[in-house]
Amino acid sequence: MRLDTPEAALAAIPYLLTFTPADSLVLLLLTEHRNLQVSLRVDLPAASDPNWLLTVLQGIPDPVPDAVLLIGYADAFPAEHAQAVGEWVMHALAPGMDVIDL
Repeated sequence: MRLDTPEAALAAIPYLLTFTPADSLVLLLLTEHRNLQVSLRVDLPAASDPNWLLTVLQGIPDPVPDAVLLIGYADAFPAEHAQAVGEWVMHALAPGMDVIDL
């Protein structure tokens, strides 16, 4: 599955997960040709929690994908919280893979 537009990424998520996420961060891990390798969904943490971040990083497969799309879903949490969590994960992943901004 090729995800090269924001619309394609957003449309694919409920199909990939078999549900529409809420208060979640979705990571779409991509090959060098921007084809989907694996998807990962985690609940948003209520606050910055290093153990939560470690759990996310441990979910990244080996070999490490070439790129990632991060999509935050905020329902009970403010959108700013989902964005801050996404940026936190982005900074943790950026040294090892490209973070795609569609």
